[in-house]
Amino acid sequence: MKGFSRIIVVFCLLFYSLTGFSQEKISYLKAESLTYQYFLSEKWDSLINTGTETLNADIDFFYLRIRLGKAYFEKNNFVKAALHFEKALVFNSSDSYSLSHLYYSYLNMGRSLDAYSLLKKNITNFDPAIKPIFIKNISADAGITYNNSNTNILNLTNGETTEWSELNLTKNIGFAGLGLSYFVHKNILITNYTSTLHIDNSKQIRIADEFISDNYHLYQNDVYVSSKILVAKGLTIEPAFHYIWVDFSTLFSQFDTSLNKVTMEHKNVYLKNYAASLSAEKRFSYFAINVSGAISSLNNARQRSGGIFFSAYPFGNFNLYSVTRFYYHKERRDNNFIAEQKIGGKLHKYLWAEIFGTYGSLKNYTEENAFIVHNINDAIKQRYGASLIIPFKQLRFTLKYQFIRRATNYSYFNEEVKTGILKYNNHFLMAALAFQF
Repeated sequence: MKGFSRIIVVFCLLFYSLTGFSQEKISYLKAESLTYQYFLSEKWDSLINTGTETLNADIDFFYLRIRLGKAYFEKNNFVKAALHFEKALVFNSSDSYSLSHLYYSYLNMGRSLDAYSLLKKNITNFDPAIKPIFIKNISADAGITYNNSNTNILNLTNGETTEWSELNLTKNIGFAGLGLSYFVHKNILITNYTSTLHIDNSKQIRIADEFISDNYHLYQNDVYVSSKILVAKGLTIEPAFHYIWVDFSTLFSQFDTSLNKVTMEHKNVYLKNYAASLSAEKRFSYFAINVSGAISSLNNARQRSGGIFFSAYPFGNFNLYSVTRFYYHKERRDNNFIAEQKIGGKLHKYLWAEIFGTYGSLKNYTEENAFIVHNINDAIKQRYGASLIIPFKQLRFTLKYQFIRRATNYSYFNEEVKTGILKYNNHFLMAALAFQF
């Protein structure tokens, strides 16, 4: 019995000694030595593990933050890298190494205004190789939308009417644009964009047994300006304005029920449309939240819209990201709710890809802070697509494809004037090239 008691005592002493050893906290001197060795030998995983253990032991010092920042930077986790370089600057606000790496961490997470503001405020302490720039980037894009529908008004209204019907069908669309982004202040980035757009349309009119077709062209030119303002670290607001000129000439017909006959005339149409938007975005560690609102006057109607977006960067970089958008859009008595999901990621050193889909009715509607305006006659009901993004040095080439389901209304007379709906598909292809200064 005594022998058994001795075994129990020895076991307890051994257990407590081992427990005490395993719970022994790392010391400052050991943390300084180990993290310095791992830093010199570029053992980033070991450095992160030891550095995290050190912080959990309530030990914090300047070089620990620098080493952890560098480790995460080399692991391409720019969110964590930025956090540690920010902490390092609390210890020494003029440290060139921390400032330069924080600058590049911000840039690699798309926070160009945070990076530029940091540089301008601390220019004397930065690496001399990093110089402030005025122009951020210039860009050019062009695209086409192809309509494969061969529907005509005769096919749509056979059996419905023998008196009058009219269809305006949007055919192919082509556009080209130029953009420029530049800094006017350490906290302000201006973006200007202008484009020209050409739409082929087919106006089809049936009067009794007579078929009239007017293939006409719509021309559109626009200018866009936005001002992104850095309010605080990671927080921006962005007012934007988009002005659009529309010009076309075609036949217009209607069935006059009081006279029981069709009236028709040729009209020149000039429209001046606009959209104004305001958005605010807050960057957190691995995600961002954006809220926006817009008002617009498109095609002689007024619209209001609002949205909230959630962006996530689970690895602290753009190797994988997700953007979820929800919009509300109102025109007269029509209320639409629109949802969009985009997922993107890195496939290769010089290749990123995105897939996306949108559900909801997009007509007389603006998105991306009023940068994109949907003001043609036909509504988008659904769209799905993919993009390939190829960055090489200072160039960035983007190729985008969208499959679009559209719907347009047509009118006909059958005892009274009625409206039908034509559904068809579009294929959209766009190429863009940007040069980053």
